[in-house]
Amino acid sequence: DTSSVEIPSEILECFKNEPKQILQNFTSFTEGEQKTYLDWIYQAKTEETKASRIAKMLWKAEKKLRFRDKEDSL
Repeated sequence: DTSSVEIPSEILECFKNEPKQILQNFTSFTEGEQKTYLDWIYQAKTEETKASRIAKMLWKAEKKLRFRDKEDSL
């Protein structure tokens, strides 16, 4: 997939509730990494899982962790 990443408006709304640095960290990831996070979020079967994945993505972006990075590697 060579299309550029467009962050969905509902995800951007979530970033608005967080420090600006978190969005900056997320957009500093490669497009492939951003797509990996977004695909993972939108593959959720329930809204609860989707919300949980968004929260995890925000947390990891705050720590500048890529999708495959382990939380315990901090």
